[in-house]
Amino acid sequence: MLTAGAVRGVRADVLILAFAALGVAMELRAPGELVDEPVLLVELLAFATPLVAGALATFGTPRPWHATLAAFGFGVAAARLEVWVLVPHILELSPRGKLLAIAALGGAVASALAVLTWRKAPP
Repeated sequence: MLTAGAVRGVRADVLILAFAALGVAMELRAPGELVDEPVLLVELLAFATPLVAGALATFGTPRPWHATLAAFGFGVAAARLEVWVLVPHILELSPRGKLLAIAALGGAVASALAVLTWRKAPP
């Protein structure tokens, strides 16, 4: 289990899994909605990577690379969404945009905490 020392009692792997699932859910589009497919694929993979890493850490034996892989995926998602531009205007975004920004930032913070404070869980 990946635990974040700064977030007592909260498992970072579960947070990573939740933020990644939120990101994947927000990236799924309605049938017939116009979308740039290569961009959608990059954004979907950016959230799917931490989803797989979080699932491996939650349901298997946690390894340090799980948190690193999740941090990389959330970093790609945050860069692709340009969250530094979105955050000052968060109230003006659509609900989907707000949730995507929350998923990218929350996941980046949770995975960064997991990377920085990773320790092997007691048996």
